[in-house]
Amino acid sequence: AGVNRLGAFYEALIDGERALPQMKGSSDQITTDTTGSSDHDTHDGQVQLDNMTLWTPTGRMLIEDVNLELAAPATPAMPASDLQLPSRLLIVGSSGVGKSSLLRAIAGLWTQGRGRIRRPDIGEMLFLPQKPYMPLGSLRMQLLYPFDE
Repeated sequence: AGVNRLGAFYEALIDGERALPQMKGSSDQITTDTTGSSDHDTHDGQVQLDNMTLWTPTGRMLIEDVNLELAAPATPAMPASDLQLPSRLLIVGSSGVGKSSLLRAIAGLWTQGRGRIRRPDIGEMLFLPQKPYMPLGSLRMQLLYPFDE
């Protein structure tokens, strides 16, 4: 009985692989270039998506062929010009359409997809969760976590 269940499990895995989009090959993967890379021509702080397509682990398409270019926010050292790209973007949509998956891909946490991401080094970016997680206890305990008092 155990061997039969393992055989059925193996067949289900093989059938599942056939149903998923082909993720093998250089054109079907997400590549990320950071500010420190020498093979791209973006400016510091700029985020760019080229032909970004994301799907779920089950193969459902989330977003397809998105192209996007955002400039770094203006600072006193680098004031905004009239010809500058937009630096802010509001992503809206119903639940399950890929908003969080797109941000996860930019952060390097989402691997199901293809396209190219150009962004600053991850140490120069900040990603905030939709809902903040605050463990129980005092502010002091939260700031010291995972260390004890």
